[in-house]
Amino acid sequence: MGSTASRMYTVFRFGPFELSERDGELRKNGVRIKLQEQPFRVLVELLANAGTVVTREELKQKLWPADTFVDFDVGLNTAIRKIRQALGDDADHPHYIETAAKRGYRFLALISKTAGDSAFLNESAPAPPASVPVTPLQLETQTGERSIAQSKYLRWYLLLLALAAVAVAGVIVTRVKGRPPQPAIERRVTTNSPEAPIRWAVISPDGKYLAYTGPSEMYIRQLDTGEVRRLALSKEFNVPVPVSWFPDSTDLVFVEWSDGDEHARSIWRLSILGGDPQKLMDDAWDPVVSPDGSHITFVRGRDVWIMESNGASARRIVNGADGLDPAYVGTILVPVVWSPTGRRIAYIQHYWSGAVTREGVSSSIWTRDSSGGNPALVMTGTKIGDAVYWASDGRLLYSVHEETSSNTATDSLWAIKVDPYTGKPNGSPQCLLRGFGSISSLTVSTDGKRATLLRNNMANQVFVAEFDKNTRHLNASHRLTLDENSNLPLRLDTRQ
Repeated sequence: MGSTASRMYTVFRFGPFELSERDGELRKNGVRIKLQEQPFRVLVELLANAGTVVTREELKQKLWPADTFVDFDVGLNTAIRKIRQALGDDADHPHYIETAAKRGYRFLALISKTAGDSAFLNESAPAPPASVPVTPLQLETQTGERSIAQSKYLRWYLLLLALAAVAVAGVIVTRVKGRPPQPAIERRVTTNSPEAPIRWAVISPDGKYLAYTGPSEMYIRQLDTGEVRRLALSKEFNVPVPVSWFPDSTDLVFVEWSDGDEHARSIWRLSILGGDPQKLMDDAWDPVVSPDGSHITFVRGRDVWIMESNGASARRIVNGADGLDPAYVGTILVPVVWSPTGRRIAYIQHYWSGAVTREGVSSSIWTRDSSGGNPALVMTGTKIGDAVYWASDGRLLYSVHEETSSNTATDSLWAIKVDPYTGKPNGSPQCLLRGFGSISSLTVSTDGKRATLLRNNMANQVFVAEFDKNTRHLNASHRLTLDENSNLPLRLDTRQ
């Protein structure tokens, strides 16, 4: 990606419509028209080449990277349909988008274009939630794109159903100096179908690579070129998940994840240049490499441990049960991150008193010496999320749950200045990013210019199946809806 300072954006005007590439918005007579990200990007491509046919293959190469698992034909057809709905266009009698049979699409209407610099972000940052104290982060960001992933389906005995959880991977491109703090803009990096979830993503310290896991294999994506390759492993692993990089940006640590027994999880080290992976620790997960590469923190049970980078001399440094209020029956410490100097660690501690629901969880962000001593409370509240990262300029990034329901979530990204020696907060709050979906897997490059995150969303899908009245089972089920909207089945009474 190029520098944000030199990035130019275009505003397209046609008929009553205005599309701002910069703001990611389509408006009609000044009123914003809802258009999802992938259809929006297709429309931008058609507008940029107005009057000429943009082939399906060109759209595929530019907007559907080769590493994605999405059904391209279905995805593009859905995008074109949504664009036409937004514009009020008719495929048989088009005013805006004409189909070139078996080739592609042409934008017909006359347009005018104006260019604008990326220095458009002049809005003041929104105030933080009252229940969550935060501090300043002068971090201007341009975020990465969401990739869609499924967590599960639920079926009902009414012929129809399903709930698909979508996970979103993104990249935040940041400039640390020279500008006041600004809200971020998201830009998609990967696009996966719900059947092929992105499970985790982590950026390399030099900001060049994104390591992530698809349904069962690890991949490396070169962010500047978009090139993707699968990491070949010498043995079969059950869902290998990359979690952290060594400072040289060639070695990473990953966890062999077990969906059943969490004690079966193990930590491994792997070079992206080749060679066999090296097991470092059993019964361990969430490893994070120190800034100098000499040590690795990890989680075992509800405690934080530390070991040398070769797996030796493991010892516990934080006991999650210490000082636990008797009112709470459970706790978990995760994720754990290092300070830029390597002298302290930070982590989020969630507590719950009964059933583990968002309303029943209280959370705190703590810092400690890397030896486990001198704990310092950064903040506490009921809306603290599941992502935290200590950036190289000393600011602590973390997520906040702003809205949560049974199938929606809206997380924002905040930052707080933390003293590198005492670990205590120092400054005023600053919001960096708001968007749809909960945030997890937050990592930042060493220079602070790029970061990655996952967004997790929920979208209801509808399935159709044959009901066997003898066995009372559903057979031959298939998905009825192929779009990204929230779809719900309705019961139709067919009795006469």
